[in-house]
Amino acid sequence: MSPQEALEKEIAEKQEKLKQMKDANKTSARSKAVKELSEFTDEEKIKGFEAIHAAGMSVLKDAEEKGYTSESESQWAFEGQMGAIARDNKLFWAYYNSLT
Repeated sequence: MSPQEALEKEIAEKQEKLKQMKDANKTSARSKAVKELSEFTDEEKIKGFEAIHAAGMSVLKDAEEKGYTSESESQWAFEGQMGAIARDNKLFWAYYNSLT
């Protein structure tokens, strides 16, 4: 076997291994719970950003008017941001809570 053939064989084996790893990742708890950025359409990205922006502005407005933010407002903002990456909210929070 020539060096070129050996390299091509190694590349083919590595590509197959990579495919298997990607396939395994598709069935992982993370993959079921989290939607990757590349999976969103531009319209979904815009809509998601607008929702996160509106939530942030709401928390900011409350802070400006009250002079402070409550812990529940901070938690609400965090949950809103994390919800933007959730494929399914119930699955996402179950997965996220399993990490801590």
